[in-house]
Amino acid sequence: MFYPIDGPPLEEGKLIIVGGAPRSGTTLVQNMLAAHPGVLGGPESLRLHDILEVRRRMLGSLAGGRLEFCCDRKTIDTCFRWTVMEVLAPVDGMQGRRYLSEKIPENVLAFADLAELLPEARFVHVVRDPRGGVNPLLKAGRRARRKGLRPAPQAASLRGAIAHTRKCVAAGFAAAAKAPRRVHTLVYEKLMSAPEQETRALCAFLGMEWSEQMIRPFAHRFPGKWTPRAGSDEASHTLQVCRRDSEITNVGTWRKELTRLKQAAITQAFGDMSDYERLGYVLEVSAGARLLISVSHFLVSLLHQIRHRATSTLRSVRS
Repeated sequence: MFYPIDGPPLEEGKLIIVGGAPRSGTTLVQNMLAAHPGVLGGPESLRLHDILEVRRRMLGSLAGGRLEFCCDRKTIDTCFRWTVMEVLAPVDGMQGRRYLSEKIPENVLAFADLAELLPEARFVHVVRDPRGGVNPLLKAGRRARRKGLRPAPQAASLRGAIAHTRKCVAAGFAAAAKAPRRVHTLVYEKLMSAPEQETRALCAFLGMEWSEQMIRPFAHRFPGKWTPRAGSDEASHTLQVCRRDSEITNVGTWRKELTRLKQAAITQAFGDMSDYERLGYVLEVSAGARLLISVSHFLVSLLHQIRHRATSTLRSVRS
């Protein structure tokens, strides 16, 4: 048990950690949890993965015999367990709430480490149709370019968006396979079509009573709700999200906004992940679409070769 400053104890078993691929619905899930009268939804901490990266490095040094003089595995884990709990513990205490919910999408990349470090914590992996997740990443990249900004790597290209999304969902599926009783997989499309049913199942997993407020998350304010700077891109995005309720969604907009080639490329990239099929997704690519993808890859490769040769020739002429 850990003791936050000026507040009641924060119990490890009352910690809920939400994660998933970017644009998979983790913000909505966090808001649904935070609307529950027994859950304190904190703002995105953003630094859990940094803390865990230091732990991984220290464990590597220990395995290499560099830290045996001063500590062992138990000492390292005790130190980092305390650090994580103290970083997440609200300064003003739990404000009458029983559970604390922590969310950033990339938490999912640390689920395995966190589950090992915090054996009583519970995890929520939000999964979305990969085409529905990659599409808004690409849109975010285009918005950044229009503003003269450099997009984040996962939003800069189709390849980058696919790679990052795949990395996130693979980590979530692996954590769920390793600790099925501690990781709840929540399907975004099912949450949209049956919010009460899915939030009831989520509450049952967490061991708490369901609250009707969960399906009206944006009608309620909660203590840890993050308020972005007025006029920022984040403020605009948050305002648009908060005006939607759980019945109003953009679940299928990727069908209109993505070209058929991009749809096929994304589908093919995730088609070998059997967990998607288990969750009810159909990720099949027709023979014609596979041929189109192969031709597209060939043309892109050919264009890169032509550019490389042209650049080399130009440098030779100049020299």
